[in-house]
Formats: sequence, C-alpha cells, structure tokens
Amino acid sequence: MSVNSNKKESTIQFRLTKSENNLIKNAAAIHGDDAKISEYVRQSALKQAQIDLASKTQYNVSQDEMSELLAALESPAVKNLALSQLLSEKTIFE
Repeated sequence: MSVNSNKKESTIQFRLTKSENNLIKNAAAIHGDDAKISEYVRQSALKQAQIDLASKTQYNVSQDEMSELLAALESPAVKNLALSQLLSEKTIFE
C-alpha cells in the first residue's frame, strides 16, 4: 500500500457559535483529542454519515431478478431435517 493512499485532500469549512465550539472542544477533550478537535469532528461526522446512509440504502434489480426474488419468497420453505432435529434437542441451558 502506498504511503499517500489515505491522504486527506478535501476540506469542509463551517462557522460555529461560541457555545457550539465549546461543546465540541469539551467532547473532544473527553476522548483525549483536545489537541485534535478537527479529527474528533471528522470522526463524528463520518459516523453520522454512515448511520444516515444505512437507512437509505437502495437495491436496484431487473424485473426478472425481482420476479425471481418474489417467487422464492412466496414458495414454501424447504424442510431441513438436520435443522429440525437439532432444534428439537435440549440445549445446555435446559
């Protein structure tokens, strides 16, 4: 892997009120990042972006793929004898 593969090349700039700035500084200090507030903000923004995008994930499939998926969902489940036997046995907690 090259040394520059994780090089940060983009910037985001925004203004904060004094109270917002203090809030972020205090939170960064709790994480031991008081000298690296920008890293704290970066990590926090990345986490939130992942959370926001996770619920918006969309899968695009062709009409044939969708028909195949719906047919599989509507068909009865295939009986698995080994699984049925395993689930009928007592567990170590019983």
